[in-house]
Amino acid sequence: MIKIPVPTRKTLLVLAILLIILTICLPLGARAGGAGGSSSSSSSGSSSGGGDGDGLFLLIYFVMTTVPFPFNIIILLAVGFFVFKAGKKGRQSSPVNRIPEPGDTVKAGRGYREFRQRHPDFDESVFLSKVHTAFVTIQEGWARQDLGEARRYMSDGVYQRFSAQFQMMQLLKQTNSLESLTVHNLAVEDVRTDGVFDVITVAVHASVRDKFESALYKKLNSGGHEEFAEYWSFLRKRVPDAAQADLYATHQCPSCGGELPRETGDVSRCPFCRRLSNTGEYDWVLSEITQADDWAAQRRRGTDPEKLAEKIRVLSEENEDFSVQLLEDRASNGFLRILQSRVTGEAEKVRRFLTPRLYEELKTRTAEKDLVYNRLYLNSLALMAVGRKEGKDLLAFSVKYTFQRVRPEGKTVKILDPTLVSRTEIILMERDSAVFRPSGSVYSWSCPGCGGELADTADTSCRYCGEPLNSTRFDWVITGLMGLDQWREYREKNSRAFSYTAEPDLLNSLYKVRDFALNNVLVMIAVDGVFEKGEVEFTETLARRWGYDKTRLQGLMSLAAAGRISLRMPEEDKERRKICRLMQKAAEADKNISPLEQDLLDYVEKSFCTG
Repeated sequence: MIKIPVPTRKTLLVLAILLIILTICLPLGARAGGAGGSSSSSSSGSSSGGGDGDGLFLLIYFVMTTVPFPFNIIILLAVGFFVFKAGKKGRQSSPVNRIPEPGDTVKAGRGYREFRQRHPDFDESVFLSKVHTAFVTIQEGWARQDLGEARRYMSDGVYQRFSAQFQMMQLLKQTNSLESLTVHNLAVEDVRTDGVFDVITVAVHASVRDKFESALYKKLNSGGHEEFAEYWSFLRKRVPDAAQADLYATHQCPSCGGELPRETGDVSRCPFCRRLSNTGEYDWVLSEITQADDWAAQRRRGTDPEKLAEKIRVLSEENEDFSVQLLEDRASNGFLRILQSRVTGEAEKVRRFLTPRLYEELKTRTAEKDLVYNRLYLNSLALMAVGRKEGKDLLAFSVKYTFQRVRPEGKTVKILDPTLVSRTEIILMERDSAVFRPSGSVYSWSCPGCGGELADTADTSCRYCGEPLNSTRFDWVITGLMGLDQWREYREKNSRAFSYTAEPDLLNSLYKVRDFALNNVLVMIAVDGVFEKGEVEFTETLARRWGYDKTRLQGLMSLAAAGRISLRMPEEDKERRKICRLMQKAAEADKNISPLEQDLLDYVEKSFCTG
């Protein structure tokens, strides 16, 4: 007969305490992991959580008083183990792809308090009114493909985002009408200092019914109702509030008072005093738009520019106008011009932003034959590496963008990407380390050598002083554009040069295999525009198995139906093949694979799952 050692009273007490902790904490952790949607769903979750805790207390009491020792301890340990596993599964429910609810916790943060100390007269309601004006005016301008009304308070990089999309839409004879535009909520989400600028990011929750239509290619038509969240960042120089102008309520030049033109093109310049209105010197300027899931990823990974403050301190001392937000805007400006040149073959228009070597490389790759982007937008762009090498300062930016390429063929169009595809690339920028204070910037259409005004052309030298405009001696110039594999090789080869690096693909680094899988299953069942019963049931089964909240799944399905979820894949080949198999099962769930679903399966197999 095997003798079982008798535990001491102390051991029993510890076990009892551990079990009580499990019964109290685990239901709360599971609820937090699955929280989402409306406040009413959160309230119901709280009440059910309390009931579960009471039930476990009763279970402990029943087992301890009716089951003989030591079997009562064995049973309770087994129960505790299974409860722990269930709670852990709930807590691990992924936060990605969730449209977050805005809150006011930022007001307790250090950045907000310091900002209010510097600007005691700051009126948040007035500021949010400007954000509302910007959002609505830009949406209306988007529908007209004319942003002249909002150009004076848009950064060059943001303007270029829309300009690139307008060019693609015009090539495809597309329009995007908007109806029932409603702003549900605006909330300050982040306040930070960035060089000589303050940056405030606002969560914009809105809904709209939109319709994409092409006069040439009916198969490109799409549309529907969409509720979404985006994060809009506004930049302003830290000058006294009394010196600020109001670019949102008037068309007067904040410098001379002259009437600003409604259509300003690539540069927002006063025709009278020749000053730029969108530098952040006079009022808040829209400088970044980030998608909800990418914003959440950046916040969780700690990639806020404040985290880089120590690493860029020397750069700020050498250049009083150094700003991470401003340089991210410049990087996005140049990047979008590069994408446009791939379609138009007009590499000359991006020449002033590139080193001569990179320009020559770009010329050999443009243009891709008859390629047009049916969809093209930036999800996010962030500084993720800082360094110095061979007398030059180095910056690396990760840019995530989403696209769908098509190729017009006579009266029809060949769809090259059967769904939206997201990709991350790395932009390298360099500037000579020697202290040099430029008189202007090619990004603000002025010569960095003499400050002379530049024409809106592809000139690469100043017409006044003859200085080259794409020289690292004067300003930050794009020196490289590479994929993630190339970047990792480059970073390893130059590891000593970089004093700070972060994960380039922020969102994908947070994804687990199940997140990629559910994302791409949703892409699959939405590709033909029909959510069949079998497909929905298959997706719901996967979601339950992986611990996704039902409310969140409904939100994801709405995003998928609106065409707002793009194809994403992990880096590991083994994981990609698993996802390919799940996408195949999703397509077969309704016992019928449509032609569009088959096209997507073939595309995924060829692009990600071979080898």
